[in-house]
Amino acid sequence: MKTLFIIFTFFIVCGAQAQLTAIPDSNFEQALLDLGIDSDGQLNGEVLTADIVNVETLDLSGRYLQNLIGLEDFESLRILDISYTYLDNGTNPNILDLTSLDNLEELYMDGDLDNIVIYVNILDVSSNPNLKIIQARGNWELMTINLEGSDLNIDSLNLDFDQSFVCIQVTNPMDAENGQGLYTNWILCCDGDYSFSEDCSLSTTEFLTESISVFPNPVVEFAFIESPYQLKTVEIYTLNGEKVQSDFLEANRIDMRSLASGIYFIKLSGENGSQVVKKIVKK
Repeated sequence: MKTLFIIFTFFIVCGAQAQLTAIPDSNFEQALLDLGIDSDGQLNGEVLTADIVNVETLDLSGRYLQNLIGLEDFESLRILDISYTYLDNGTNPNILDLTSLDNLEELYMDGDLDNIVIYVNILDVSSNPNLKIIQARGNWELMTINLEGSDLNIDSLNLDFDQSFVCIQVTNPMDAENGQGLYTNWILCCDGDYSFSEDCSLSTTEFLTESISVFPNPVVEFAFIESPYQLKTVEIYTLNGEKVQSDFLEANRIDMRSLASGIYFIKLSGENGSQVVKKIVKK
């Protein structure tokens, strides 16, 4: 009986040591290999869970990443840097959900004002009670930061971003706007604009998925907008993220006569910071 117990215990221990975490993005796994975190030394779509559960700092900046599947098993992670990663999981809107990282304290996801280098639209950190810093400079694709729930436990928070508009979802928007109550020690530093809301999905997610049309496409001189929303401004960017035109939208018409032939992104902004991006071809 004692021998059987020892054998049984041995298999339990070996099974626990062999637990694996899937890392389907080969660039993500290659980064772990380069950082010496993936101990098997092979690019095989998985990593020993034991290799990652105690990692406290993860610098993925400058990597070309499609997704961060597997990050949820980094249970001890305190500092995460995903700046300049071109992160794009292919969804619309593109959502980055980090709510599984209970110990996360600092998040860095910088972009570049002249080029699109990270494609996250919605950042969900609504269950991260230890969060202290979010830095997202030059990341103009970012539209929403969901902090609701986390804000009940955060003593101080430093938000640093310079997008044209960001909706920040919190438990008490009025207190947050006035820097009162739970939000007394929050620091917001930005060149762009922002607002607090208890439901940013009304101004971002639904806006993105509604039927908003830009026509004709291709366009020769003027593009026209059909939208159920009241739109305020339009910004036009090249494929490299360079802003080439910015105007108040009048009569839902965009004058594109001064632009060279090519492919552009049109970013339309509405009430409460609602934004949508459309691709258009200029003849």
